[in-house]
Amino acid sequence: MSLTTIQCRLVADEETRRHLWHLMAEKNTPLVNELLDLVSRHDDFEAWRRKGSLPGNAVKLLCDPIRQKPPFEGQPGRFYSSTIRIVQQTYEAWLALHRTKQAALDGKKRWLQIVESDAQLAAVSAFTPEVICAKAREILEQISAASHSSHPVAVKPKKSRKSQKAAVGASTISSLFERFHTTDDILSRRAIIHLLKHGCQVREEEDPDKWVQRLAKKRIEIQRLEEQLKARHPRGRATTEQDAERQRLKAICLPKHPGLMCAINLTWALLCDPILSAKYIHFVFTFLLKRVCQFEEARIHFEFFDWEEDFATNRLELVRSPKSIPYPILYGAEDLIRWHRNDKGRICLSFNGLGKYMFEVYCDRRQLLLFELFLKDGQTFTAKENKKQYSGSKLLLREASLLWIEPSKSLSKRKLFRIKRNRIRAQRSGAGSLQTCEEDSEPWNRYRLALHCTFNAHALTQEGTKRICQEKLTARDKVLEKLNQQSESDLEQTQTLQRERVKQERLESAKDFRRSDRALYRGDADVLVGVSFNLADPATVAIVRGSTGETLAYRSLRQLLGQNYKLLNRQKQQQQQHDKQRRKNQQRGLSTQLSESELGQYVDRLIAKAVITLAKQFKAGSVVLPNLKGLRERIQSELAAKAEQKHPGNRALQSSYAKDYRRQVHRWSYQRLAQNIQSQAAKANITVEIGQQPLQGSAQAKALALAISTYHARQLSQA
Repeated sequence: MSLTTIQCRLVADEETRRHLWHLMAEKNTPLVNELLDLVSRHDDFEAWRRKGSLPGNAVKLLCDPIRQKPPFEGQPGRFYSSTIRIVQQTYEAWLALHRTKQAALDGKKRWLQIVESDAQLAAVSAFTPEVICAKAREILEQISAASHSSHPVAVKPKKSRKSQKAAVGASTISSLFERFHTTDDILSRRAIIHLLKHGCQVREEEDPDKWVQRLAKKRIEIQRLEEQLKARHPRGRATTEQDAERQRLKAICLPKHPGLMCAINLTWALLCDPILSAKYIHFVFTFLLKRVCQFEEARIHFEFFDWEEDFATNRLELVRSPKSIPYPILYGAEDLIRWHRNDKGRICLSFNGLGKYMFEVYCDRRQLLLFELFLKDGQTFTAKENKKQYSGSKLLLREASLLWIEPSKSLSKRKLFRIKRNRIRAQRSGAGSLQTCEEDSEPWNRYRLALHCTFNAHALTQEGTKRICQEKLTARDKVLEKLNQQSESDLEQTQTLQRERVKQERLESAKDFRRSDRALYRGDADVLVGVSFNLADPATVAIVRGSTGETLAYRSLRQLLGQNYKLLNRQKQQQQQHDKQRRKNQQRGLSTQLSESELGQYVDRLIAKAVITLAKQFKAGSVVLPNLKGLRERIQSELAAKAEQKHPGNRALQSSYAKDYRRQVHRWSYQRLAQNIQSQAAKANITVEIGQQPLQGSAQAKALALAISTYHARQLSQA
């Protein structure tokens, strides 16, 4: 599904903006904050965290008892539905990330514990490397034979082809783990360790120095994951000054003890002056403890160091500006109940629950054609003569969110100049300027209303719309089949079954909206475009013919960007300048946060456009992207291991080496780049596959291996 989001500005009178701000900031956002806190304090939260997901109605059951209590009462029904959805999505993402990291941590600890036992097994045995390799080949053959016998030859093709090779490797590793714990044979254990050390392959023993570095990298990965799992629960936004003040007081909370006056002064010095040496702080604090607080020394010491553990996080919370913008309101396609043009010919709309308030749409010329289609679809769908003739599933617009945004800096400067000019004019005319200042100080005048619209790019053509409808009908058939197979059905299940049948019949008989008859792109499934992500360059491309393994072309990042390659260096220089300025601000105690420009996003779009253009040029049927799961952690851990090997035991030099290395290479957002490539590929009707990128080799070799391995995994899944 090719979902694309565009943004426009909504313009309304001041009364409408004031009413909407009152609903969103004083009623809806506090309700979201309350539900976020209630979910984290629920009795079953630990079970949900272990499971990695929330029950479907958990947030709704928490919201129903408090929705009619002050200050949450009086909101439209759509606002309550949006609140439940936001909280559900927030915790679903947080729990899924927590579960993924916990599983990765358990696997890494298990792997490290097994491979570290090789030294003990080698001390009590005298097997040669040839014998160990022969036993390893035998174990691999046994696992492969068991896998083929447990799975029939005729395998049903899967819809998703993501990480097929990774799945096979994961099953082999699981079998090796199980065999290691169930066998007592030393030779078998050493052979299993050999396979685990070399990625389920039989290889020669690697260089001891590289193996030490690899173990150090794995320990650093475990340490980083343990620190990340200590992350706090999702926290709400502070839309009022009282909430922001409460968060600041919580961030600067000090050790509580009546005899800690000198230690508290020292704590304030540590809080206000981050340049002070940690060893100096510990020395002076210990001296004060012995001189002033000789009673309960251990308890006071514990309280101080317990506070110091959370010092880094609290300091970040103190300098970070609170989010004062309310949460957005999420709408469906059918909740924008009225589209029309006003007397000036401008597109206007109203929302479900806010029917008497109208909003004018202000957008760019590039987006105007899309909003024209939204207008035509909305008018056709809501027309009385077309009642029940069209289905909402065929609308181009799928989702929308109403939100407040901060104006750009240039806009703020113009606005400040206008305020100053109006104040001078008011003073000259004899009128006071207090009213102008008060009006501009109101939040509904400082912030701007915006509308984010999400649509399916495939629905812009008749062929794409038919494909979308067919996919939805197939999904509804599965739901109906599952409901019919249930032996016991209560009243709720019967109503659900009847409702799904009505939706299916309406979708089958619904008319089509007017769309373009442009044909969709069709590429050769045998040609793949592999994209590798690396430290040297954000992206390197290899075009491969999968059946023969022939390499059709390579493209470096410089070749992809062409004349725009200079923008990459400009982005790197901008990051370095911001780092220097941010460090100066921290030394001066300033909390000013420098905003990054959209240059990185623009370069990502240029790279994505070049990749898709290259795919069309070679008639490629799919683009293969690396699996980003744990990629950033692997890169950071590898860098930390290099620093530790270069300067063993010296944390200061290790940190300096890592900083210098990071300055030399880019700090690109791989996730953002992958999302841009996926978005462009979906618009062009090109399939995106996810594969496992090799850890070693050049950038071109990684892209080539990524494409070929994904092709073979696809063939295995279709066999």
